[in-house]
Formats: sequence, C-alpha cells, structure tokens
Amino acid sequence: DYFQTIKREFGAKELRFIDSYFSIQNESVHYILDQIKQYRIAVFAGILLMKKKDYIKFLNKYVNSILLGLETASDFALKNIKKGYTWDDIQKAVDQMIRHMDRNIFLEISTILDLPFRDEEDVKTNYQRVLDIKERLEDAGFRVGIHMNILSLFPNLALLTRKPSY
Repeated sequence: DYFQTIKREFGAKELRFIDSYFSIQNESVHYILDQIKQYRIAVFAGILLMKKKDYIKFLNKYVNSILLGLETASDFALKNIKKGYTWDDIQKAVDQMIRHMDRNIFLEISTILDLPFRDEEDVKTNYQRVLDIKERLEDAGFRVGIHMNILSLFPNLALLTRKPSY
C-alpha cells in the first residue's frame, strides 16, 4: 500500500490535501477517500466552501483536521488581495461550522501576518476578530489552533506590481 510505505519510510502521521476544491459530486474523490479513510486526513478548506452545509458534511465523513484558509479578517486586506469574500462571509462560515461540523475535527485557522492593512486600527481589529473566531469555535466545543504565515512573495505576485487601493 502506497500510503503505508510513505508513513513507514518518512514517518508521516497524516495525509494532507492542500486543495480546497475537492469536487464533492465527483464519485472518484469519494472512492479514493473511502480507500484511505483509515489514515489521519487533513485538508485545506476555504471560507466560501465552509459556508456550504453539504461541503461540511462531506468533510465530516473523511477528515480529521482542517487548515481553514482565513488569511485575514480585515475587509480592507481581503479586498486588496482579492480573496472574493468579506468579514460577513467569514462569520457565516463560522456559523455553518458551529451548526454542522463534527467536533472531533481539529481546526487550524491559517492567517497571513503581513498583508496590506488600512491603518493601525485595522490591524488591531483584524487580530481581535481572529481571536474572537477562535474563542467562538472553542466555546462551541472545537479544538482550535492558529497557524500564522509570513507572506511569501513570488515573482508574478500582483502585490509586487499593483498600486495599493488606499
């Protein structure tokens, strides 16, 4: 078994899928996940997908850990990095998680530290919102961590060449 070899040879403790667009309608995806569900499985999930009850039910069936791609809770930063969602969407996603997600799934909230913020108050509000999300989820019975990333700049990244909107 390929995954057993990876575990044995490399000491892997879980399988991580860093792709938030598993097609839950695709029978092949379900087939593959059914074949490996005895392993600890972690996936990346984006905010917009977490607003969908059927996607959360799908994750409940297969996943032990979710890396939640929050990135930031600042509408200013979200707009500037063109994430396609807002603070309101984040709150709706958290509401859906509290309503429908299995409490045995570990949640790791992923944030990016050095995004473009409007001002010092926006930075403070952002971090308070992230902490509020963590507290809401913990109060609802989840185990939650925060994963903080430094923005990695790639040569073709729009943030390098685009003039800020502020």
